Amino acid sequence: MRRKRVSSAFSLFNLLEKDLGLKLFIRTHRGLVLTEAGKSLYTTRIYASNTLSPE
Repeated sequence: MRRKRVSSAFSLFNLLEKDLGLKLFIRTHRGLVLTEAGKSLYTTRIYASNTLSPE
């Protein structure tokens, strides 16, 4: 079951990269590492979430 979820997650990451036209992750034998574009998107998303969400 875990293998299927991991495969699904990788498929979603691939679709996201394709839709954005950016490489967000570096694939390694141990998993994923964010690229600079990935880090920027993550930081922007967290900022937007914190700004728009009531505390």
